[in-house]
This record gives sequence, structure tokens and C-alpha cells, in this order.
Amino acid sequence: MASGIGIMKQKKHRRKKSKNKAKQPARLKPFIVKTKVGFPDFLIDPGNCRRDFVDTIHGILSSVEFAGESAFCDPNEALVYRSIHDDGAEATWDMIESRDLDDSQHWNLEHRFRHGVGEAVLDQFSDELRKRFLPLHDIRITPYEHFLFVGLLSLHTVNVGGRKRWQSSRKPTVCFDEKRYEVIFTKHAIEQVCQRLVPDYCKYMRLGEAFSYFEDCVYFESKFLRPECKQNSSLYTQPALGILQNCHFDKMTPGVLFQELAVFYDVAISDPSIDHMLSPCYIRGGYALITLKGNYAIVKTFLRAGFTKTKEYELIKKSPKLTEETRRRYVAIAKSESVSSIFHPGESEMLCFLHREGIPQIFNLNETVFVGEPVGGILDSKSAIRSGLRDKVLKKLSISNSNSGK
Repeated sequence: MASGIGIMKQKKHRRKKSKNKAKQPARLKPFIVKTKVGFPDFLIDPGNCRRDFVDTIHGILSSVEFAGESAFCDPNEALVYRSIHDDGAEATWDMIESRDLDDSQHWNLEHRFRHGVGEAVLDQFSDELRKRFLPLHDIRITPYEHFLFVGLLSLHTVNVGGRKRWQSSRKPTVCFDEKRYEVIFTKHAIEQVCQRLVPDYCKYMRLGEAFSYFEDCVYFESKFLRPECKQNSSLYTQPALGILQNCHFDKMTPGVLFQELAVFYDVAISDPSIDHMLSPCYIRGGYALITLKGNYAIVKTFLRAGFTKTKEYELIKKSPKLTEETRRRYVAIAKSESVSSIFHPGESEMLCFLHREGIPQIFNLNETVFVGEPVGGILDSKSAIRSGLRDKVLKKLSISNSNSGK
């Protein structure tokens, strides 16, 4: 009888444990989408994505036109895709690099090589599709051999207390009180991170950056903010995650820096403690307020550095180095929950002040913060071309590495 009770307890424990595991979609097999003769086929790896997302991308790719009246690019740019089909991706890249073109023409061809098809795909997303799939999914398209490789990605889901949450397939953790917790996100938190760090995340070049905060980020700072119920600014007991952004200063030059990063670059080169050309160099993106429940750190909301619950805000309120006019302006920025981007001009100025006054906002870090392929507008195309993932997919498809059959 005792052994029977023990078995029942074990079954009950397994059932309880399984409730926290949302059923992940069955992994679909890689497949090829044929295009018109003379242009590269699409080699699609569905990853762990749901069938409805894969079918949506499949349908859009089937309708992509490289030439003709409905083409997404002009005839000169279409030559890039013909070259990928005829000569292969690496030869095409070398051709682009060696051509005698002015800067704008050169940039257009490089842009088509790296991002053109991805932009064409997301341009066909309706508002309903954006709301349904983004930024919980990502699409990364890279020329490979004589193909265009299409990698589809999706966040994993987990049920906690009967509610759906999202997490990286890498299951990153954060430590509080000597215990490690898996980091998971609410839908509200995901939307806030995107709105405040990558507000234009529905664009192809920015979607990868937004998605990487949830899928590719494996390091979070352990921080404490002021609880909502406490007005005492010296009491910081609310656990939070510090979320970092990669500056990519090492891959840029001052002449071509994104304007939004220029103010941070000025701070970085004036601070002797920062090696701005050493990769990685990070900006403090903000703080994610969390609830610790069981083995999970549940991200509930996201605040920019300087918002009212942060130590940055206390410095703004008390610093004798600020004029009252500047203080009022910084406080207005800090209290404005509607600020949708880290690169609001006044906010950038405020963050630089905080950095100089002892709360670092830009720094080098000897930690792996993001893993996986580079995303966004900064991509080493040749490294991406040689990624072993493509070879694995080709092997699964049992096709050769050449563009046979066309």
C-alpha cells in the first residue's frame, strides 16, 4: 500500500512539473521554395516556428519577384541576385566590393545583398500579421552558395501559474541571493523593450535587433530598484535585470556612425576607462523589473535608465551640478513613460551626464552578452555565408552545395 501511495505521489509531482512546460510546436523539416529561372531559390529552415508563421513566410516568398513590373528592386540591383544564382554568394560579394561605383551605388548593392529580400518580405506584412507574429518571431535571410538561406526563429513558450510566458531557447539565467533563475518575459514586457529600445522593430534590419534581446541575450545584470509602494529613495529592494545594448563602435567610423549613437561615441572616446574600439562595448539600455517565482525571474515591465524608480533618477534630483532648468528637463524626460526610444536627444544628453557623474552608462564588459549570428545592419557577410548551420540544413535536404537543377 505504501509503495502504491509513493507511485501516486510521483505521478502527481510529474503532472505538476509538466504544467510549467508549454508544448512546443513540432519541428518542421527544411524545404526549398523555387523562384523564376535565373534567380536563386530560397532554402528555408523553419526552426521551432509554428506552422502558421512558416506558411505565411512560404506564401510571401513564393510571390517575391526579382524582375518585371512587380519586382521589389530595379534592374541594376536585380543583377546582384542573378550573380548569386550564376556565380555563388562569395563571388557576388567580391564582385560588389571590386566594382568602381560611387558611394551611394556601392551602398545600394551591398544593401540588396544583405537585406533586400528581407525588407521585401516584411513590407508585405499587414498590420494584423505584424501584431500576430512580431517580435515573437524573426526572419534572417542570408545569401549562401547559389541560394538565399531563410532562417526562421521563434521564442519558446512556458506556462507559469496558468499564464503564457516567453523565453529564449538558450534559457539564460540570472542570480539573486545565490540562486539562479531562468529569465522569462511577459508579452507586455516584450512590447515595452521593443518600444523603448527598438521602436521601429517591424523593419527588417531592426527586427533582428529587437528579437535578439529575447533570444540571443544570455547575460543580464542583477540590479535593485525602488519598489512602487515605497517613496523612500534610499530603499532599493525591487529586483530587476540590467539590459545592455552593443554599441558596435568597433565596426564603425565617426564619419558613418548612426547619428543616434554619436553622443555616446563622444563620451566613450573621452573616458580613459573605456576602450571604445574593443568589442564589445555596451550601453546600458535600461532595467527590467522582475518577479521571482519558483525557478523563474519573470520580466513584468521595462524602464529606461533615469525613470523614477532608478538610482539615476535620484542623482538627477540631488546633483548640485545641474541648473534648475536642466534638472526640470531631465526630470520631465525621466517621468515621461511615453519616451519611445533610447535615442531621444534629451535622453541621450541625460544619460551622458549620468555616466560622467558616476553611474556608468557605457562600458566594456568581459562577458558574453549576446550569442549567435550578428543581427541588424552590422553583419559580416562572409562569416554569415560560411555559417555551419547552412551546411547542416543542406545535409538534411540531401542536396548538393551547388545550384543544380536550374
